Formats: sequence, structure tokens, C-alpha cells
Amino acid sequence: MTRPATTPPTVARRRPPVPVVVVAVIVVVLTGFGCFGLVYFGLFVSPDVNPAVGSPAAVAFAAVGLVLTITAAASLPGLWRGRRGAWHVLTCLVTAQLYFGSYKLLVEGETDSAIFMVANLVVGVLLLLPATRRHVSA
Repeated sequence: MTRPATTPPTVARRRPPVPVVVVAVIVVVLTGFGCFGLVYFGLFVSPDVNPAVGSPAAVAFAAVGLVLTITAAASLPGLWRGRRGAWHVLTCLVTAQLYFGSYKLLVEGETDSAIFMVANLVVGVLLLLPATRRHVSA
């Protein structure tokens, strides 16, 4: 039996592995907290830090942080579909967040950032698991 020319070919869909689903949940939560924290602490309220709240440097820092945080969330549909580029983007962004968290924890002494460090470390480990790498063919 032949099919009409207007019928699109069927594509077998595969479900993402459990680590990808967990990564998506954690990244969405981190994105929510990250966006709120960047805007709230960078533009409105902050302890005695440099740059001062609302200064051009603080606004630039908040803008760059928002772009990076939203980029992480925007790459999730690609990771869900098994796109290698999305995996690379998320891996690079998690690495950058780990570096920033290390700076905040070790240099600034901000112990509250340890929670975010652990969450980013979990995301990094999940991205490097064999099931996730097979899903994106990396």
C-alpha cells in the first residue's frame, strides 16, 4: 500500500532518558531562582558590595547573568530532543556557573551559594552520564 504524497513520513520518537528529565527540572528551578536573584540583588537590594546596587556595572552584571541563565533554559528543548549543540551549551554554562559559585564561596565567603554549587554539580554529573551522552550522541 502506498501513501499519498501529502502525508508526512512518520518519525519514531524516543523518550529522553531519566537524567535528561532531571536536568530539565533542576535547570528550570535554577533559572527561576537565578533570574529573581540577579534582578533583586543586582538592581534593588544588596549588602555592601562593589559594584553598588543600580550602578552601570551592576546593571551590566545583571544583564549578562540574565542572558546566560535564560540561555540555559532555552537550550532545554534541544537537549530534550537529543541535540548535541544544546548539550554543549548546557555543559559550558554549568561549568561557568560552577566557576562563579566557587568564586562566591571561596573568595567572597558567601556560604549560601553552596546550595547552587551542589545543584550545578549534580546537573554537570547528569550531563556527563553515559545515558545522556548516548541521547545526544556526544
